[in-house]
Parts: sequence; structure tokens; C-alpha cells
Amino acid sequence: MRIKLIASIVTTAMLLLCGCKSGIDNENSHTQMSNAVAAQQIEQKIESNNKEENGTIDDGVYRTYSLGETFPAGAILDLNSSLLLRTAETPVKTAIYYNGELYKTIEFSEQNEEVELDYDGNYWIVVIDKENNFTDITNEIDYLVPSRGDSIIFLQ
Repeated sequence: MRIKLIASIVTTAMLLLCGCKSGIDNENSHTQMSNAVAAQQIEQKIESNNKEENGTIDDGVYRTYSLGETFPAGAILDLNSSLLLRTAETPVKTAIYYNGELYKTIEFSEQNEEVELDYDGNYWIVVIDKENNFTDITNEIDYLVPSRGDSIIFLQ
């Protein structure tokens, strides 16, 4: 009798924790990006990736992201125009995702752009071209982590 009671309590707790997870705000991403087709492809990739991870880690509290890299707050990303032209023939914009949600979009220009990140966390950076295809450039971006004079920075 006690075993059934404990099993029902554990099952109820797991259902409550699973119900607390928040998903990706699809409407917000679609309104912020002018290329709806590219946004939809990117969101599908994020959702499918999150579904795979939710199968392995499903406790409602801990969540990891395999798309992108973890950057500290204050990091400055260097969006080099030659890198963007190398990855896409006709780049239109660069989209930066923070923890699976659209963070910023930057229109392509021939000049280099710098973006300062406001938060610690996982960032995924993609280039969207004229045909609404996207290319992940997260691992190719140069970035700078400003520091105080008395701190030590460990680089990967």
C-alpha cells in the first residue's frame, strides 16, 4: 500500500515538473524576423534539437543547448563582413539566438559589426542569405571578453 502511495506521489511530481517547462515563443520570432521562411527553418531546428535533449534531461529545472556556444555577459562578438560573405553568397542578415529565443538581428553591411552580449548564456549565431537559407557561424566568430586588470581569463 505504501509503495503505491509513493509511486503515485512521484508520478504526480514528475508530471507537475514537466508541465512547468517553457517552450520557444514562435510568434515573437516570426514578428522580429522579416524572412518568415528562414525563421521557420531555424525554429524547427531549435525545436527538434530541444526535443532530443528533453528526452535525456527532463527534470524541469536543468536545460542544456547543443546549438551554439556559451558566452559570458559583456563579450563582444566581431561580425566580420568577409566571414559573412564566405559563409553565404548573398547574406541579408545575421540572427543571434539567446537560450533558444531570438535575441538580435543585424542587417548585413560591408562594414564589420560588433555586438556586445548582455547576458551569460548560450548564443547561436546564424547568417541568413537572399534565398532564406541559414548557416551556423557560431564556432567561426571571433570574440573578445573584456576583463578587469586583476582577473584571470581561461580560454578554451
